[in-house]
Amino acid sequence: MIKYPNGQIYKICNCKKIIAKKDKNQANRGMDFEKYVNEANLFYQQKNIAIITKRATPIKVLRITGAKITEGFFEKKSTTDYNGVFNGIYIDFEVKSTLKQKSFPLHNIYQHQLEHLEKIINNKGIAFFLIEFVSLDKIYFLDAKHIINFKKNNIRKSMPLKYIEKNGYLIKKTNNPIKVDFLPFVKKLLKKS
Repeated sequence: MIKYPNGQIYKICNCKKIIAKKDKNQANRGMDFEKYVNEANLFYQQKNIAIITKRATPIKVLRITGAKITEGFFEKKSTTDYNGVFNGIYIDFEVKSTLKQKSFPLHNIYQHQLEHLEKIINNKGIAFFLIEFVSLDKIYFLDAKHIINFKKNNIRKSMPLKYIEKNGYLIKKTNNPIKVDFLPFVKKLLKKS
């Protein structure tokens, strides 16, 4: 059982059984993408290009049975997925996936995450999103400023793909040497600032 910050309680289940029952595309949505980002981060670290780590969600463990956490709660709201240092500059970013083809739903980006990213920007760090459109097989790099401004100035619940194409960068997947190489776009943001 896990208690979320809003007080709601969720029971821990055998997720392998649930995933096996779900459609493969939906069950793994975002998982392969995050795996590619993790592989890129490992490559960057091995080549001494950048140090970027996945941020763990802070969980307070209350009960362990054998090797399993059977009861606990999230201690506080998590901020973003990844953070680190590149060329002496702090970077912080969120990784998102969607099955939509014409827009990116904003309901999965929480206000506290945007506030966190805005603080990073205000302290001269680099903040961005990596957004995967699964059904289009496309990944975009988008400066967090664009999402922050969009949410402040629009009542829409989703961001049109055209807006992302206009303000972001398409990351072409390769296998040489990593599938999702996003640091060239961080360099572009550094040149702009």
